[in-house]
Amino acid sequence: MSESFDHCRSSEIKIPSSVLEIENNAFTNCSNLEKITVDSNNSTYANNNQDGIIYDKNVKKLICYPMGKKDTSFTIPYGVETLCSNAFKGNYNLKEVILSKSVKEVTGATFEGTRLIDIKVDEANENYSNYNNDGALYNKDISKIIVYPRGKDETTFTIPNSVTTIGYEAFVNCNKMIEIIIPKGVTTIEDCAFGISYKLNKIFIPNSVTSIGANIGINELITGNTVKSAGIVTRTNSTAHQYAINNNLTVELDDTSPTIQTIQATQRILAQVQRNETQHQEINYLKQEKAT
Repeated sequence: MSESFDHCRSSEIKIPSSVLEIENNAFTNCSNLEKITVDSNNSTYANNNQDGIIYDKNVKKLICYPMGKKDTSFTIPYGVETLCSNAFKGNYNLKEVILSKSVKEVTGATFEGTRLIDIKVDEANENYSNYNNDGALYNKDISKIIVYPRGKDETTFTIPNSVTTIGYEAFVNCNKMIEIIIPKGVTTIEDCAFGISYKLNKIFIPNSVTSIGANIGINELITGNTVKSAGIVTRTNSTAHQYAINNNLTVELDDTSPTIQTIQATQRILAQVQRNETQHQEINYLKQEKAT
């Protein structure tokens, strides 16, 4: 059943007991599809409380969330352990997904082609976590960013200092993102990490990065009908510098650029200066009031 229902216009599809295999992308571009009903006698697939979503028979694996399903928030049922690649692909209605404590396996490709704003995690989940309400999904100790929500409005994102790995397809299709700042401490950027994020034009990569996956995506960005490369900002002779050379990418060498920790410290100092200036103005105002 590979792309068997491609571009179908039905709002509901019924899977009979005889179906033993549903291949990836079987329901591609079925934008009206709100419900997939599985026969209760099917030995391979199932629904969960008639929710119209395809799971494996034991409801341990979520396979396909219909593209046309109109809910804006969805909580992964307790007991589900795996969210398959492309499981939510093409659903533009969902804005929030909440991972129950049973979820053990998610990839960047799980939410490809969505417009999610927030991915939340049950605090009891032992495998995944959130950080500072930024909407992204991380592993439990926040050493790896797994998915950045595709529908967020932010144009600049600074990856948390604790992160050492940027996961597979972590920023794919983040079409409003213009700039990503990677902190010193990140060592690994996995395959397709930034693929097809149309507006992305600058990525700050520190020389702490020692491994960059194949086809991380920054040489495939498209603006209108023009193919362009995102600019890599990095230090001379770093892994990122060599990657840019090998892949004919735009590279800006900045051996004097401060680390993200320095930038953040400077921002804190400037904020304190502003607060002090405001307090000084208030004191002067009170003095003038008292004098009159």
